[in-house]
Amino acid sequence: MPLEKLIIWKTLEKPLSEYKAELPHVVAARRALKAGYEVRKGDKIGYVIVKGPERLSKRAYPWFLVKDIKDIDVNYYIEHQVIPAAMRILGYFGVTEAKLRGREDGLWKYFKK
Repeated sequence: MPLEKLIIWKTLEKPLSEYKAELPHVVAARRALKAGYEVRKGDKIGYVIVKGPERLSKRAYPWFLVKDIKDIDVNYYIEHQVIPAAMRILGYFGVTEAKLRGREDGLWKYFKK
């Protein structure tokens, strides 16, 4: 899968200096700024989540600074991006999250290699 398909986009609603919380898109924006890119209020920040033991915001990197798809945290994307989106649709057809997760022909088989 191309890295570009995994980008999470979020807009900076205020200047970076005004953010007190370490939100993933803010951390990614600060990393982009440190790498020499211009970042301003209103910019859309594209980031991906990489593997690691740190909390989520510390694993957020601007997508263009991540060179290897193998660094991506696949479990994060399954748990927090794919399953919630799939359940918003599949729920209408009576599919439960337990059913989606528990069946051998469920979602996980596509990520097991």
